Order: sequence, then structure tokens, then C-alpha cells
Amino acid sequence: MAEVEGVFSTFTPAVREVLSEMGLTKPTPPQEEAIPLISAGRNTLIVSPTGSGKTEAALLPIFDRMVRDWGQPVRGILLLYVTPLRALNRDLLDRVTRMCKGLDIKLAVRHGDTDEGERRAQTLAPPQVLFTTPETLQVLLVARKFKEHLRTLRWVVVDEIHELATDKRGTQLAVSLERLGRITEGEFQRIGLSATVGEPEKIARFLVGNGRECSIVTTHVAKLFDFQVVFPEATRRDEEEAARIMAYPEVMARLRRMVELLDEGPLLIFTNTRTEAETLTNRLRQWKPRLPVAVHHGSLSKGSRSMAEEELKLGRLKGVVCTSSLELGIDVGLLNLVIQYNSPRQVVRLIQRAGRSGHTLDRTSRCVVICQDEDDALEAAVLARRAKAEMLEEPSIHLKCGDVLVQQLSGLLIEMRRCRVDEVLALLRRSYPYSQLSLAELNEALAYMSSQKPKLATVVGDEVVRPQGTKGLFRYYFETLSMIPEQKQYPVVTEDGDAIGLLDEEFVAEYGEIGKKFILRGSVWKIDQVFNSKVYVKKDEDPLGAVPSWAGEEIPVPTEVAMEVGEIRRSAAQAIKTKVSLSELCESLSCRYPMGREEFLRALSPVASQLERGYEVPTDLDITIEKWKDVITLVTHRGLRVNRTLGRVLAYGCSGIIGKPVRASQDAYRIYLESRWLTCEAVAEALKGLCEQDLEALIRSSCEDTGLFRRRFVHVARKMGVLSREAELTSSIVRQLMDAYRGTLPYAEAWRTFMQEDLDARGTSRLLSDVASGRVKVHSLGGLDEPSPLAMIGLEEMTRKGEVMDPGRMKRLLLESARSRVLNGRTTVVCTSCWDYLDQKYLVDLPERLVCPACGNQLVASTRREPSTLRALLRKLRAGQKVTGASARLKKELEASALLNMKYGARGTRAQVFAVPLGKLDSVLAEGTMGEDELLLFLLDEERKTHLRRFVRVRG
Repeated sequence: MAEVEGVFSTFTPAVREVLSEMGLTKPTPPQEEAIPLISAGRNTLIVSPTGSGKTEAALLPIFDRMVRDWGQPVRGILLLYVTPLRALNRDLLDRVTRMCKGLDIKLAVRHGDTDEGERRAQTLAPPQVLFTTPETLQVLLVARKFKEHLRTLRWVVVDEIHELATDKRGTQLAVSLERLGRITEGEFQRIGLSATVGEPEKIARFLVGNGRECSIVTTHVAKLFDFQVVFPEATRRDEEEAARIMAYPEVMARLRRMVELLDEGPLLIFTNTRTEAETLTNRLRQWKPRLPVAVHHGSLSKGSRSMAEEELKLGRLKGVVCTSSLELGIDVGLLNLVIQYNSPRQVVRLIQRAGRSGHTLDRTSRCVVICQDEDDALEAAVLARRAKAEMLEEPSIHLKCGDVLVQQLSGLLIEMRRCRVDEVLALLRRSYPYSQLSLAELNEALAYMSSQKPKLATVVGDEVVRPQGTKGLFRYYFETLSMIPEQKQYPVVTEDGDAIGLLDEEFVAEYGEIGKKFILRGSVWKIDQVFNSKVYVKKDEDPLGAVPSWAGEEIPVPTEVAMEVGEIRRSAAQAIKTKVSLSELCESLSCRYPMGREEFLRALSPVASQLERGYEVPTDLDITIEKWKDVITLVTHRGLRVNRTLGRVLAYGCSGIIGKPVRASQDAYRIYLESRWLTCEAVAEALKGLCEQDLEALIRSSCEDTGLFRRRFVHVARKMGVLSREAELTSSIVRQLMDAYRGTLPYAEAWRTFMQEDLDARGTSRLLSDVASGRVKVHSLGGLDEPSPLAMIGLEEMTRKGEVMDPGRMKRLLLESARSRVLNGRTTVVCTSCWDYLDQKYLVDLPERLVCPACGNQLVASTRREPSTLRALLRKLRAGQKVTGASARLKKELEASALLNMKYGARGTRAQVFAVPLGKLDSVLAEGTMGEDELLLFLLDEERKTHLRRFVRVRG
């Protein structure tokens, strides 16, 4: 057995033996540095990329201490491992389980899906190590019997702490750890595991709270990453292929490059939104029907996600197209490469996603960013340079959140019945997010709780007391365990009663007004009414002003990144003006940034075109204003949040001047103001005039009635007991509710969240100061016959996002989608004669007639259900047991499917890929009047209707 090295040699023989058996003989640099600190009992934050051994660095010294202390047996939990992921990394859990088994340490997992029997067993015989989530910890803190097992706690490990620290789940966890400290017999040691972040000191303070020291172990990432930014150019071949799948040639060029890289698989293809992930996967399948790729995002079922993870790990898939759902530590095996489709918008995201390849410190993490336009290419190049230079965005931690405060105070009252207000304040101030909480702010929260019906708290003198009727308090606490915003969905129904799709509650809260237009399934719809949890619509032919139904998924580009893009454009403009070869500049830029000379030439060609037309070039130090048709475009290079803030304020101010509404929208580089009455000169004057006004007051006046703020208010209102889960919302209902709560804690918290998450008042103020001082110059280009080249980039992107398809193209795309589903589809096959045959197959691999290999019978069913959901039923049926209820209905469904397959052969099997009732399939196939294309379109339409009918029935 191999000897362990380095710091591993300091462990007890039992731990060394387990490490040797697992092949872990040589510590990684983070382990070498962190283990002595943790062994010495010091609170420690380990900041290191994925695959660097952070988990072992935290757990090994703890397990070693447990082994050394075996002479002092303890009945209770010693180590709490908190992770944001309910679906734990199976590889990580397997490794930890193996360690615990070798050391005779009892390990258990507890989260929302843990069954009642397992929970009861943990209460009766607690494990020494418990893996859990922040939400389940909320339950454990108020569980009377289980809470006793936490008194023995000595260590808490918080995994993926960088993810938790920057949202309200983390704020909740920080207070929960202080509540936990009130229960334990002494101070417990805190260890945080973080991916690479900007300002790790802030994450460390978040981990340990006030008055505690924390050591930080950091691994530098510069040499661990290999980035390549590509900006594919469409070829004649791309134009031909694009026509075949109804795509743009530029899209085809990106798909071609992606397929070339998939030959290096397995790999992950990251996108920024769910919509993008679905669209890209569909495009790949349309072009290459046999290409083994899958899609993975948070809106898919757990079974679909697990299958994609497992098949990628086993090498059955070349790639998985995913969102941030696979950014964290879910195990998908060793990857050679990661593709990022379009700029990831932020350095931390680029590093986190790129880190999924390589996965160990001795391997380079490779990432290719495939870009769609000039903005995208320059932005991705800037992000990659900043990643190599370790110039990461600073984490933004929520401080003094009102909704989390009320929820945690409710938990304390469930725990303690009554407590002194000064003691509660002291406990809260020990946590980093509430370290500056004042007594007045605490009293405001308690007053709000006292005013609720039913009451959540009663203040008596200098004490806060649990209310006499506790039902409302308990219901509120357990309904708000999670700080993740809840998403209700609304069916969209036409005037003919046909359900055509679903809209998220956030979209309805922001845009759900009569007459509002939006784009869904490639068509424009106008809202007729919102009633009984449904959105009733009429078809509209005019796309002007229509909002894409997926609006709101944008990742904000930081100001510093957008300004560096502007700086590159400034250098290009200066080079051209001074007769320096643009090719030479691009060669120089390609040495500084990981993008080739040819890509830089293409990305900077709009700068040359801008100058050829005699226009000023917008840069980090120059803002241009131009008007084309009814749209005024300001090119600012200030990032999404500054542009959103400035755009809202400008629209509000200009609207007041002309007495007409002005609609504002933005991207990271531009602000768009829509109004036929506005002029560039008026906007330039309004922009300069903002420097002399009270920006904070202007922001409040211009943003309080925006849909984006309404979204934030709905989130907070649900978490503070103002809105029930079932409450029906429209834009007007939300407005009325906001008016009623103006000046209250929920309203103030919604505004605080809105200002932190969606706007950038400080960055906007800096820009206005620079405009006032002349450091940033404002140039009016006037009204133009066509947009300037650098404005056109953004306008084309807006067109792509809001693309409205003609019916003919829509039909062809639907057909391609249906065919790709049949060619790429998988089905679970079950023999309904012997019940001894269960397998999952690709449809293209199935014969014309299904035959059971076990008994030779043709009564073989095909179903979309996962094999794991059928095994228990098959065991009962093979044993001759009688089945009832849901099991009996499932048996009947399988038998009907088998009859369908026997009657219609492969046509029946293919048809069952679509979620259409079997009776409907039988009648349609029996008629035999439909051609293949007509049948596929019929099945798609029936599937959509079936899904929406079920949704409407469930929702009522």
C-alpha cells in the first residue's frame, strides 16, 4: 500500500490507511496549506477552483480529530456540511461515504426529499456527520427533538459559499449559524469552500461573522486556464446549410464550429438563459439529427437532468447544452473542454464554467467562447483577459434584508417562546449581514410582525413574545423556509379557447396589462384580460413594442468590462485616425487578449465603418446620440445596470419635457429611447442637465412604477406574508398592493433589493460627474437614414431576441423539431407479457416490430417514463402480486401501449414519443389518412394542448 506524503503523513494511521486505499497519497497545494490551519482549530476559507481537493482539505482534518477523540464517545452530530445543492454531487458523496465507512463514522443526508422513515431514524440515532441544505437547517433549528442532537456540534462546513453569500439564501444562512451557535455547547469551527472570487476577505467575514478571526487559503488561477475566443464568419457552405434548417448563415457558422469542437467531447456547452439552451439544442438536432447531445437547465425534471449528467459521464453523449444548472459541483466526469456560447457576461462566471473542464490542478481548464456579434467578441476577450489577470467582480452581499430578518425572528420565537430584544439584537449583529443593524431597525421589524394578521410577534416591554395563537407564526415560518423566489405560471389562452403556452408570474406582474403585446412561440399576442390565473390574448400582426416572453433573464455586464470594450474601440479609432494599420493594432491586441487577429479585425470593422461615414466613435470616453425612425440610441459603454438606471431617469425626464410617454430599454453598451417627438439635441441637454439634479430622488420617481420594481415587490411580498402563494396577480393588482404598502417594511425591502440587484446609482453618478467635467464627451449625430454601425449591432440583437416568424417558416421549424425528436428520442421498452424485460433505447435503434428478448412475445410497451420509475411495479407483477391505485393505472397504460405497438409497429412506437393520450393516438393511426409530416404536426399540436389542459386542470 502506497505511503501518503506531505501533510497527509500527520494524520492518524486509520486516516492514512483510508487515503492510501483511495489513492489519495499526495496533497494538492490547497490541502497542504489548509489542513494545518483546520487541524489547529482555526476558522478557514478555502478559495480554489473546482477539482482542487477543497472538500478533502476541509473534511480530512475533521475526520482525523474525530478518530483521535474516539475515547470520548459522543451521541450527537459533530459535523454539519451545508451545501446549496439538494442534488448532491454523487462523486463527492461517494468519496466522503467511503472515507466515513473506513473510519467508522456515521454519515447521513437530510434535505427536502428525505423520506419520513429516514428522518425518524436520524432523530432516534443521530449521525456524526450530516449533509444538509440551508433550507433544511431552518427546519432542524426548530425541531424540538432533533435540535438536541446539535448541542454536540463542533464543525460547520459551508460548500459553494460564494454562491450563497451573494443572495438572500446566504443572508438567511449567516443568521442561522448564529442561531445554531446559541444551541451548541461551545463555539463551533467554521470552514468555507469557495470557487475563485473577487475580494475573498468579504466572503471570509460573511462566513465567520463579527468578532471572529478567519484564515484564507487562496489558489491563484492564472496558469490554470486556457481561453480561446472565436467569432466565426459564415462561408458559402454555411449559407447553404442555413437555408436547409431555416437559420441565419451566422448561426450556422457558430453551429459548425461547435460541432467541430464536439469531436473533442465529452464537453459542456454553457448558455446564459434557458431559452438559449433550448434553442441551441434544437438547432444542433435539426442540423445533425444523430448528434448525441442533450439539454440541461433548472426548468427540466430531475429525471431528465440526472440522465443527461449520467450519459455524459458514461461517454454516451458528446455534449450537454446547459445553463448555470451545471456551474456548481454536480459530477459529470472528466471533460476535455467547455464551450461558452456567447459571452458569459462576468469574469466569475467564465472562471466557474471553464473550471468544469480539466477538473484537477495538474490539468489545464480549456474554454472556447463562441461569439455572435462584435459586442460579444470584444466583451468575451475582455473577460478572458481579466480572468487570467484575476480581476474578478467583487461579491455583492445583501445587508440588513427586511424579509430575511422577519423570517429569522419568527424562527427564534418558535425556538424560544420569548426573548429580550437586546439579546436578539446582539445575536443578529454577530452575523455579517446584520452587523450594522440598529435597535430602531429591529423595532421596525418587530412592529411589522405585531401588525400582521395573524400576529407573528408581540412586544411586551423589553421582550418579544411568541403570539398566543401560534398557527399563523408556524405557517409563515415554514412557508418561507426558502428565499428562492417562487414561480407561478399562467396559461396563455386565445379568444377561441386554445391554450398556446405559459408565462411566468414575474412576466405577468411586469407586463400583465390589457393591450400589452408580447412574443410567444414566434408570434405577437395582445393581452385582452388576466382572469382566473389565465392570460387571455388576441393575435396581433404588429411587432412594434412587443416584449419577448423570456424577458428578464439577462446577466448584467459589469461597468468595468463594458468600459474596457469602449477602450479597445477608442484605440482602434485613434489608430485609424493617425493612419496606423488596423491590422497591426489587431495583431498587438491578439497578444494581450486570447482572440485572434482576424477575429479582432472583424470585431473592430464597425469602428472603421463609423469613421468612414464621418461619425464620432462611441468609446469609454465618448457618448454618441443618434435617431433612426422613432428610436434614439445612446452608445455609452457603461454596463447593463448603469444603462438601465440612466435610461429610466432620462426617459422620465424627457417624458416630462415633451408631455408624451418615452419607453426606455438598454443593453450593456446602449440606451434606447422610443418616441417620435424626441430629438437628439433634447436628449443631450437632458443628459447634461441631470448632473445638477438629485439623482436619488430622480431614480425613485422614474423607477417606482416600472415592471422591474414590481417584480421585486412581488418576491418580497411573498416572503413577508403579504401575498399568499395562490394569489392571482396582474400588473394593476400589484400596483394597488404597492400603493397600500408604500412606507412599510416590505416596500422598503423591495426597493433596497431593486437598487442592489437591478440598478447602479453610484456608477450612474460617476458617469454624470464625468459628463459635467468634460472627461466624457457627448456627441449628437442627429437624425440618420440608417443606424450608425455601432448602434446597428445593438438594434440587430434586439431584432434577434424579438424575432417574429412568418407562419410558413414556423411550420418548417416545427417539422424539423418533430423529426429531430423522433430521430434523437429515447423510449423505455417493457414486456407486458413476462414483465421481465426493461430497457431504454434510442428510437432509431428499434426494429419495425418490438419483440421481447426474454419470452419472444410482441406485447412490448414503449413509454416516456424513466426505467427507475417502473422497476418496483415489474417486481410485483413478476411475483404475481395484485396491484392497485396508481400502480394498476400504470399497468393498464403499459398494456395499452403494447397493443398500440403491435397494431402499428414502428409508426406507433414513434408516435408515443409525444405526450398524447393513447386513445387519441389509436384513433388517428387507425384512420391512416395522414402523411408523415401531417402526423408529426398533429402530434406536436395535440401534445401542446394535452400539456396545457393538464396545467389548467391542476391550477383550476
